[in-house]
Amino acid sequence: MNRPWLRAQVRGRAAEIIGPDYPNLTYIECVLDGLEADDITDVRQISTDELDQRITEQSLPPAIEDEEDAA
Repeated sequence: MNRPWLRAQVRGRAAEIIGPDYPNLTYIECVLDGLEADDITDVRQISTDELDQRITEQSLPPAIEDEEDAA
């Protein structure tokens, strides 16, 4: 698998939709892991909307549960 090429593609798209200061490479690695798990070796194998969704989902902080809801 050509992970450096895929990483460059994901990083480039993340910079476009989130901003050039996309700070956390951990999120990019999570997106890469998901793509590789689905045997995707090039972002052109999926729609732009799907890639954007994967990037956005990984870049958002986890939801904090309301203490009332957890009880």
